[in-house]
Amino acid sequence: MKLRVSAVQYHLHTIGSFEQFAAQVTSYVRTAEEFESDFVLFPELFTTQLMSIGRGGGAAKRSRSGSCRNIRGSIRSCSRAWHAKRACT
Repeated sequence: MKLRVSAVQYHLHTIGSFEQFAAQVTSYVRTAEEFESDFVLFPELFTTQLMSIGRGGGAAKRSRSGSCRNIRGSIRSCSRAWHAKRACT
């Protein structure tokens, strides 16, 4: 059995919100999906980018749950596609 692994060369830069982080991660997951990857490998410390978010009144905290749902949705969609592909072979 062959597996395709996408190794992400993650671009760390200053971000202003969790939504920017979620959009970047989602973009990498979708790119891996386009290449029909079975696994996506992120760098060990890719979440350190979250430390660049300022402490402005808790707005970032309140909006994280929606972004997390978007990331989880992208991962679930990739997972379903992977399982469907495996069932056909």
